[in-house]
Amino acid sequence: MTRLVFWAGPPVVGRATTIRRLAGEVCVEGEQAYRSAVASFDYELAYSSLSTQFYYSWRAQERPPGFDAVLALLRSAVALVFVIDSQCERLEANATALQCLRADLRLCGRDLDRIPTVFQLNKRDLPSAVGAEELSRRFSTERCIHLPTVATSGA
Repeated sequence: MTRLVFWAGPPVVGRATTIRRLAGEVCVEGEQAYRSAVASFDYELAYSSLSTQFYYSWRAQERPPGFDAVLALLRSAVALVFVIDSQCERLEANATALQCLRADLRLCGRDLDRIPTVFQLNKRDLPSAVGAEELSRRFSTERCIHLPTVATSGA
């Protein structure tokens, strides 16, 4: 089973909405995994709400209790989906979240540039959305694609 890990961009970026669209109406809290299939491709959607809580609630440098489960998700990921909030006012928050992801992958002995990554450019329908080309330039890895989306409408 292929494990796709949805990683937090800034809070309220649309990750939970996207997962609900892909996995059905599910509770998207805590450490979860949902199995699904597209055509003959079986996959597991995994995510951790603790990563969002840590990056935007804790002020300490050390990881909170239970963060080992988050690192275990990253160790087992075959591919990552990093959700970006396309709004201009969220660019810095996106960059901070991506830096944190890179640091956590290093803790796992992994390199983001070596992992297939989808950058989900969400909230494309909002008036303050930065151009997709600009977001693709700012948020990129050696093995990535960029996917413009509007999670609330399923587009």
